[in-house]
Amino acid sequence: MNSYRIKEIICVVVLLVFIIVLVGQNRQSNADAKDVFKSVVAAVDTDGLKVCKAEKFKEQFGFEKSDFEGVYYMASDSIMDVREILVVRCGDNAPADALLDKVQSRADDKYGLFKQYDPTASALLKKYVAEKKGGFVFFAVCDDVAAAKRAFHKAL
Repeated sequence: MNSYRIKEIICVVVLLVFIIVLVGQNRQSNADAKDVFKSVVAAVDTDGLKVCKAEKFKEQFGFEKSDFEGVYYMASDSIMDVREILVVRCGDNAPADALLDKVQSRADDKYGLFKQYDPTASALLKKYVAEKKGGFVFFAVCDDVAAAKRAFHKAL
């Protein structure tokens, strides 16, 4: 075999691997939003947090709960407690990208507010996790975001 043929084969293999990885990342999860939420909540300290109603979700993120297939949001009543967990199962026509953008900009804005006077809260906000995966939007500000993220991925 000449070197051109070997390069051609390598290119085809790399392209196939790339396509497989892309398809795997975009796969939709069949997981129930409530089960995913329970898994995340079980993995982190949620003392002082409570499950919020649809009105609080709309107030914080600007979207109706009915825009999505399942919304589970947990936060504190205290404005000084920045911890929160959001698990949203998006439907086909749900504004998932817009929600993810809102979540990220909201966390960044809160960080800007807290960095001047509450180092503990700003440290939590600095390491938040927000992502879209498997038809879900996930957002967490908590003491152990790595554990929350692992639980989210495992539940999918």
